[in-house]
Amino acid sequence: MSIKNTRTFLTFTLLILSIICNIYAQDSFYNVKEYGATGDGQALESSFIQKAIDACSENGGGTVYLPAGVYRSGTIVLKSNIRLYLEARAKILGSSDRNDYQVITPDFPSRTNDLYVNRSVIYAENAENISIEGKGVIDGNGLIPVFNIKRPQIHRPYLVRFINCKNLTIRDVRLVEAANWTLHLLGCKQVVVDGLKIFASHRENRDGIDIDGCQDVAISNCDIVSGDDAIVLKSTGPAICKNIMVTNCKLTSQASAFKMGTESTGGFENITFSNSIITNVKEHTAIAMMMVDGGTLRNVTINNIVMDSVSVPFFIRLGDRARPYKKGLPPASTGSVENINISNVIVTNSGLSSHVTGLHKKKIKNISFSNITIVDNQAYKGIPLPYNEVPFKESHYPMGQMYGSNLPSSTFYFRNIEGLKLDNINIKHSQRDNRPSIVLDRITNMKIKGVSADTQNKAPLAYLRNIEKGAIFESSNYGVSNYLTHIEHSNCKNVSLKSDLMFEDQRASKQVDGLPDRIFEDIKGKSFKDFNQTTSLGLPSYPLKEGKQSFSLEKTVNFPFKLMVLNYSNGSPETLQFKIKNNTYSLQITNKSWGWNAVTVEEIFKGDKKVIIEMLPVNGSSVFVSKIVLVPTKVTD
Repeated sequence: MSIKNTRTFLTFTLLILSIICNIYAQDSFYNVKEYGATGDGQALESSFIQKAIDACSENGGGTVYLPAGVYRSGTIVLKSNIRLYLEARAKILGSSDRNDYQVITPDFPSRTNDLYVNRSVIYAENAENISIEGKGVIDGNGLIPVFNIKRPQIHRPYLVRFINCKNLTIRDVRLVEAANWTLHLLGCKQVVVDGLKIFASHRENRDGIDIDGCQDVAISNCDIVSGDDAIVLKSTGPAICKNIMVTNCKLTSQASAFKMGTESTGGFENITFSNSIITNVKEHTAIAMMMVDGGTLRNVTINNIVMDSVSVPFFIRLGDRARPYKKGLPPASTGSVENINISNVIVTNSGLSSHVTGLHKKKIKNISFSNITIVDNQAYKGIPLPYNEVPFKESHYPMGQMYGSNLPSSTFYFRNIEGLKLDNINIKHSQRDNRPSIVLDRITNMKIKGVSADTQNKAPLAYLRNIEKGAIFESSNYGVSNYLTHIEHSNCKNVSLKSDLMFEDQRASKQVDGLPDRIFEDIKGKSFKDFNQTTSLGLPSYPLKEGKQSFSLEKTVNFPFKLMVLNYSNGSPETLQFKIKNNTYSLQITNKSWGWNAVTVEEIFKGDKKVIIEMLPVNGSSVFVSKIVLVPTKVTD
């Protein structure tokens, strides 16, 4: 080698060494054993781990390293520029003493601040550039009696909780037996969750991953077995959950596998869930979207999913529980759901019918199912609900089993939708079921193409009622029914049926008599007020423009309640006001047909035998009120 080449080589070598030195200087290692930790599984080690974190933070950041061992710990608070690394045989084990966990109430607005849990094993707030990595284990020790496997939830700490953090990475670690939610990310941005293995054996609120009011989140390559929801997107405050990608995951759950809601205040936007496997969801739903506390859900893509042994494959719900995220706030306004595309899904061994239902006063918009194969495994032996008597349950807690097993459809039930598209849907019934595969009610702008079912009975492929502008073509029923569809002719308009796939003696449709609609259901509450003044609307009610009304409701419960108001407005949105004990509660009414609306009253009326309510007048109002019901509220999420 020449002198010139030798100098060049030495210069290059020194440059590489300099870069390596700078890298190690920027990513210094802080071994927790050098700060007093032993890893013997007996002593409380959280103070020593925290010393290593604090020293690392004071020096500009780096890696806090946990070598092999068991580190019993209370709360550990991560800080900016910290990488917490667990070696393969390292375990952080949650302390069995609740007093070892710091009580921390975040500043970030969320329902979880006041009503949920204020303790965590690993916690960070307002930090950036932080990560948890390695092949080690973080064990919440959540099954010990001190945490009380069931409620109250506030006694059970989160396993990992990050709030309002930026540039966050959680990779490869195992998270097991959390006492509460396993991984809760609230208001975080630019998040990578990759390669996690999560295991939680018990049901009560042992979620796997909760993405709550976060933005720009990528979740991939995770294997989750959870007692409650596996991956759930929430919006427990005004922050929107936006730009979320979940892919290449395997999910098993005793509740729902992939879910959005129920808490929905800030809404959800730009969500994708793809290339994943869902198995053994025996109680709730494989894929659920539930907007019941306001907010908008829009632009959701579900693609390339395989499901096996699931109770309900799909559940999409626009409801009106109207619960505010914080005590003292007005009830949430009615939310909305729009632009959902579900494609390339195979479902085997499914149980109950999937259902997509909007509100009587507000429809879900633009829903598409394409390239779906569903094989069920249950023999239905019950008596289905009549087509016109499926309850609305608009204010109820939503779940895939909210209608029981007696929906009038075996596979899909659709109601209150504007813009529904079904394309290439293949349905196979492994057991005898006398219900139609699909029931469609209150649908506007419907397009059904290439839908087929092996019904094994005389039921039609689909039953249609209250349809306006719809087309069914290139579809088939491989059962013994003489008809592809049954249509309530008196309440369906502009419906076209064309198919060259019918068998001998089959016809496209059979016209059946229209069933009288149940315009509303009776909501059961502790007490109620009926307004029996007859109006031209055909339902006894009271026109608000005629003046204020004062009335009393018998009070038989000593906790917060909501007023359910059955009302109607034929004009622009109006605000209906109630005065209760000098406090005024408002309700915006937007429906142009009869429907229930909720006013949540957070105040507690201890010892009162009656609640005096004054309904204030609105000059020129077009609102009619028919009934008010007092319903006790429940904390269920």
